[in-house]
Amino acid sequence: MENITEAAVTEFINATVKKEEGHLHEMELFAKENYVPIIQREAGRFLSVLVSIINPERILEMGTAIGYSALLMANSCKAHITTIERDEEMFCLALDNIAKLGMQNRIRLIHGDAEAEVQNLPGKFDFIFIDAAKGQSPIHFDLALEKLAPGGVILTDNVLYRGMVAQKEDVGHKHRTIVNRLKEFLDSICNDERFDTAILPIGDGMAITKVK
Repeated sequence: MENITEAAVTEFINATVKKEEGHLHEMELFAKENYVPIIQREAGRFLSVLVSIINPERILEMGTAIGYSALLMANSCKAHITTIERDEEMFCLALDNIAKLGMQNRIRLIHGDAEAEVQNLPGKFDFIFIDAAKGQSPIHFDLALEKLAPGGVILTDNVLYRGMVAQKEDVGHKHRTIVNRLKEFLDSICNDERFDTAILPIGDGMAITKVK
């Protein structure tokens, strides 16, 4: 199971929603050609519109990759963005992409592991985007809670994991641990009285959580 919606629906949405231009489009092509996991187009449009509605002052992103999502958010609001990437090659590519679009003054890129870096960040964040290792989503969510401003929003990507989280049959040993962790994570945040959470079948699945 590779898609969480019918392929025809995904194709229609991707053909209809606004397409990125210039260097952001070049980043999409680079990611596709080099198998870099960036946010899917329909999910990227949702992310862009969401931050424009929330209009946060400070954003935290866990999982930068080549900087695509951070740049989408920077183009959609006036927030200052802190983003963390542990892979050195991705970190260097992100630095270059951020510089090419002149966003160095608004996007702070940190090289390191989120579990080590987040707790050292000063202040609180109005919006936190989790797009790091899927199996670590529960850990990253707890880190996000500690840094979330009152009334803030957390968006977690890849929570349906190619649709496998919804499968009733066995997904195989290779994916079982991640799938089980994601199922437990979604059950937890959807039934915790502290939160309002919705699961969206968009991209690879997104969970949007507002702390009451």
